[in-house]
Amino acid sequence: MHTASLTRAALAACCLAALPAACGARTDLATSEEGAPREEQCGDAIVEGDETCDDANTRDDDACVACQLAVCGDGAVREGFEACDDGNRDDADGCSGACALTTCGNGVLEAPEECDDGNQDESDACSTRCILSRCGDGVIQAPEECDGGPTNDDRPAAFIVQGDLVQVVRPHLGLTDVATYYDYRSASSHMGFEGAAESHMVLYLESATGLLSLITTHGVDDGDDVVQQQPGEVFQSFDGLPEGTFVAVADDNPDELQFVADGTVHGNWRFGNNTDGGVLSGLPWPGDYVIPITTGLVEGIDTWDVVLETGERVSLDPEVEALLVVQTSRGECRTDCTIPTCGDGQLDAGEFCDDGNGAPGDGCGPDCLGP
Repeated sequence: MHTASLTRAALAACCLAALPAACGARTDLATSEEGAPREEQCGDAIVEGDETCDDANTRDDDACVACQLAVCGDGAVREGFEACDDGNRDDADGCSGACALTTCGNGVLEAPEECDDGNQDESDACSTRCILSRCGDGVIQAPEECDGGPTNDDRPAAFIVQGDLVQVVRPHLGLTDVATYYDYRSASSHMGFEGAAESHMVLYLESATGLLSLITTHGVDDGDDVVQQQPGEVFQSFDGLPEGTFVAVADDNPDELQFVADGTVHGNWRFGNNTDGGVLSGLPWPGDYVIPITTGLVEGIDTWDVVLETGERVSLDPEVEALLVVQTSRGECRTDCTIPTCGDGQLDAGEFCDDGNGAPGDGCGPDCLGP
């Protein structure tokens, strides 16, 4: 996971200088700041290059080990699915080529076996590895809809990665254009979740046009909150923006949120007694892109979060670069052994929307590909 290494002071100096580079953040998905091909980042939750998986952790006992799908014989014991794994397929050394103890199947429960029913029937409650049957073991058992073993994968349409955090994000779906939703008046936004000393990020989808927008807002308008917003200053850099992205709202002053290079927008806000922020719109939806976001809370703002569709706020670390990932490649089987299907209420990769029903005329079409 690549993180922003700039201090707040360095970030402020970088943005004040209005350099064409992205204030220390990655410029896009394909290249580094120097223009060289970007190295693959095992552990960033993005499957790319030679990776067969990327679950954003360094565990060697789950279904993804060093960004490769876990297999019997890789020397890493997959917790709950293998009784042993000595890195070979020798049945005579105590650990069989199926990653089971050679005593498995004798009808005697011996540690670390979870069960031993004395048979080799893979379809019953006790597997041939003497592990209790469960989702992810590669065998479909009721009420499972599917089971691809280690290939089971959750692939949402959009999510945020930051350090160990992998947060699924569903856009706020609305009938109005994003400028109306932002509700800019008295030099401030009025979306309803603004707060003193708070910085928020929101994804908003216009159901009629299909335009996806990224909203950023800082502080609260005087009179909208019992706590007065103190003088504040915030810097942000948005990189890797796909073609067609434009600044839809630049709160107070166009210079506060503007392109400094292709695919790179800088925000530089100074405010007091009110909110400040802006809107980047025209993001493809569905789409495939990664937007690195670097944030510096210089003064007056204490917290940074993303506001989910439900209204829940998920805290983000302003000292660490966050990645907004949008993808269209859908997995065949989720990690809960259900098949991604339009109408199941989960917004999977490639879907425009999914409201859990097949009814037309409610802002989400019955095929989940449009309003």
